[in-house]
Parts: sequence; C-alpha cells; structure tokens
Amino acid sequence: MKNAAALTVQCRSIYALMLFEIQTLYGDARLGYIWAIVKTAFGVTALLVLRIVSHARAPHGISVIAFLILGFMIWQIFSQTAVKSMNAIKANKNFLTFPQISPLDIIIARTLVIIATEVVCAAVLLGIFYLVGFLPEFAINNILVMLASIFGSACFGIGFGCICLAFSRFIPAIIQIVPLFLRFAFFASGIFFSVSAFSHKFGSWLLYNPIMQLVEMSRYAASNSYPKYFDAEYLCMLLLPLITLGLLFERYIRKYELR
Repeated sequence: MKNAAALTVQCRSIYALMLFEIQTLYGDARLGYIWAIVKTAFGVTALLVLRIVSHARAPHGISVIAFLILGFMIWQIFSQTAVKSMNAIKANKNFLTFPQISPLDIIIARTLVIIATEVVCAAVLLGIFYLVGFLPEFAINNILVMLASIFGSACFGIGFGCICLAFSRFIPAIIQIVPLFLRFAFFASGIFFSVSAFSHKFGSWLLYNPIMQLVEMSRYAASNSYPKYFDAEYLCMLLLPLITLGLLFERYIRKYELR
C-alpha cells in the first residue's frame, strides 16, 4: 500500500511538472501550443527545399514528406531531451524544495512533454499532407517499431544529457559545447538523407551512430518497402549502459547541484 501511495504521489508530481513545463514553453506565446507545430513545419520545409534543390528522390518508395517528418521527429526528441535533461536541475531548483519532487521527476516530466509535443506535431503535419493528397498511401505499418524508435530516442537523450550534466560540474563549458555538438550531429544522423545514399563502406560507419539507426527505424515502421537498416541488439547494447550511467551520474551530481 505504501508503494502504491508513493507511486501515486510521484505520478501526480510529474503531471504537475508537465503542466508547468507546457505553460512555461507555450503559455506566453500568442499562438500557444500551435507555435510548436509551426516551428516543426518550418524545419521540415527547409529540409524539403534542400532536397528539391539537390534533386534528391524519395528513397525506397517512402514519400519525401513522411521521410523528413519522421526523421525530424526522432532527432528533436533526442536532442531536446538531452538539452532539457542537462539543464533540468538548475532550471527547477525551486521545485526541489518540495520533498515529493526529485530531479528525476523533473527530467521525466520534461521528456514526456517533449515526446508528446513532437509526436503531435508530426501527426498533425502528416495528417495535413494526407488530407491535401501528398501522402495518398501513408500508414504506420508497425506501431511497435515506431514506439520503440520514439522511446529509444528519448532514453538516449536522457542518458546523454545526464552524463553531460555530471561532467559539466567539472567542465562548465560543456553546457555551451553540447548544443553546438548537436548542431553538427544533426547532419550526420540521417534526417536529411538515408544511409542507402552512400556506399556500403561509408554507410556502415554512419550506422554506428545510434540516432541514425533510430531515424531509419521510424521510417522502416512507416513503409513496407523500406529496408531494415537498424540493429535492435546494437541499440540495446548502447542504450542500457548509457541510461544506467546517466542515472547514476545524475544521482551523484544531485548533492552538488542542490547546494
């Protein structure tokens, strides 16, 4: 009974933190939550223009629009989760005065908001393009694989962000370096291209990037003709140690950040 009561309190705390996060991000904007969809639409449009200018074709039968939206969604979940996890404690120290709230609750709340936001944005954009006839045959063919790609990108973001948070205690510049690193990593994570666009040798090197594999996993889930470029065993071998180290480091650094 005590465990159930504690779980109920934690869930309520996370829900309250999610509402606060949404209010902080979108409450003061005139467009509110719609602004998140608008920003995603601008990002996808920029990538679409680049593909049109470069005369790139849709790989393996999947629509170019779906190809870009799914890749952008997975990348955003990973990168935003990493950055938000890295800044979770400093940005929410006031909440940590309440004994019911822990830093991990804040990280989970922020991650859930990011996942919900990016999934809703992707769904709305795909729905709009479907209704206007640009995605006549689009469908999620494997919902479990799609959910695995979303969940995996969030977990990689939490693990990576928490590890960077711990190291920033000793090297403060990491807080500024990581966003810059992510901007470069964006171009090596398959959002704009498929691994099949390169030779087998170079493409195999790109697939050492787990985010590249997660991006390709989301596209595989949305197309019967898309090849399986991801390796679930490889992703698990990376994810489990990363999330474990991230949570351990977060626990270690917590006592320093809360002073």
